[in-house]
Amino acid sequence: MQKTLLVFITLLFLFSCEENEEALDESLIGSWSLNSQTMSQDVTVNQNVQILDMWNPMENSFTVSITDSSNLTTDTFNLDYITIEENDYCSLGGYEDNCIEFEFTNISQMESNMLMNSTEYELNCLPDLSACRTTFVSFADNNFFYYYDSSGESSISFWDENAFDMIYDYTFESYPSIYIAANNNISVNPMSVSAGNTFFFRSAEFVADEYLYSIITFNEDGTVDQSTVADCGAIEPDDDWDCTDLGCAPVYYGNMLTGCESMNCEEITEEFECYNYGYCDWNYNENACVDYDDYYDGPDMTWSTNGNTLSLTQTYGLYSMVQTLTYEISGSDLMLSQSISVSDYYNNDEEMLDSFFENISNDIYGLSKTQISDLIESQYIYASSYSGPTILNENMFKGMSPLLKPKFKFSKNIKRIK
Repeated sequence: MQKTLLVFITLLFLFSCEENEEALDESLIGSWSLNSQTMSQDVTVNQNVQILDMWNPMENSFTVSITDSSNLTTDTFNLDYITIEENDYCSLGGYEDNCIEFEFTNISQMESNMLMNSTEYELNCLPDLSACRTTFVSFADNNFFYYYDSSGESSISFWDENAFDMIYDYTFESYPSIYIAANNNISVNPMSVSAGNTFFFRSAEFVADEYLYSIITFNEDGTVDQSTVADCGAIEPDDDWDCTDLGCAPVYYGNMLTGCESMNCEEITEEFECYNYGYCDWNYNENACVDYDDYYDGPDMTWSTNGNTLSLTQTYGLYSMVQTLTYEISGSDLMLSQSISVSDYYNNDEEMLDSFFENISNDIYGLSKTQISDLIESQYIYASSYSGPTILNENMFKGMSPLLKPKFKFSKNIKRIK
């Protein structure tokens, strides 16, 4: 299954040489800790289009049953949502990269916690639908199961790509005595959008972990510092990676992993072990393990305000880039926001937009890249005043705050809000 990566352009970098009447708003001076970020995308079309409705339930459910013939028990699942991905990869009849994938789920793939609560029946098919590989997997209610049919004998007997109607009937044996059956005649509601209009595509939410403080500091001299503070002692690790990825050391009681604790990169003497820690790097000149941020210099950053507009300037050598956001302060809370046109971001570069719109159209069945005129992305960052760590078991990293370095790509199974 192709895990589509959705690109959110969350930083607006513009080359700028204009001088505005700017100052430093004293109410921003100090440190702010990230609470959450929300991001959304809206697609604008240049033609009348009719696309697959991925956001609302189908007219009738796609029903799947699991039967254990050894004890004559049957569990039935009603899957109400559909997503179709074109130009997908499959290995049927030789390796193909223009296959089509039908995904039937109990939750819209635009919903939050989709991965943790999902049940999905997946058909990965050749373009003519004559052969499909079938997977049925569930994470719902801590009831994990995974059934896979590698025979490629499944097929879709009828699919109307205009009316979005399907007939599908297939049963396979996954384990001895376990049979997975799907016998369905489904209809999917189309969604019509008129030329010049915009429709909601997708949104996502990032919520700060309780043990991680992503901090941005606006200094009185107009400079900006960023850091991430990990409360190592508050992490409840499932494995060593949960500690080392944040620059913390795993704590063991005998053979049992019991927690994490703070550590210093300089304490590590072996190169291989140094690379096991997320924010450590090996300095070959000194033949020593060092803190990544001490080894690599980040950009110089400054800030200024004009009305309710915050300008953040990052300088890389001879190049200067400006990120512009709207800000609002209410008591100890700070909200930063921005709305970006992809066409403006890429300066109407036809090659870049063609590639970007193709990725979007592959995720929206019934939509072609030539029917997209723009995509508007909005971001909201919520932070609170931060007076400094009150934790003893901490590890701090410079320049790592997702306030200014948010994720550009994330998979469709990340926590989303509709």
